[in-house]
Amino acid sequence: MDETVSVQVGETMKDPVCGMDVSPDTAAGTVVHDGRPYYFCSEPCRIRFTEEPVPRAIGKSMLIALQAPS
Repeated sequence: MDETVSVQVGETMKDPVCGMDVSPDTAAGTVVHDGRPYYFCSEPCRIRFTEEPVPRAIGKSMLIALQAPS
């Protein structure tokens, strides 16, 4: 499925590595993974994501929740 993500002027997105709010207009870097753009606050966050995109893409809090014992 081809999914398009549109961002409104002034809207921010979450950096998938650190969770910081990032404006796509001023992002330090962008990576498209599985057809979806991800925006980064810094080059180190972008690099970390490219090295391990899947766990970071779901977010740290979600990953902790998935690993928590029931």
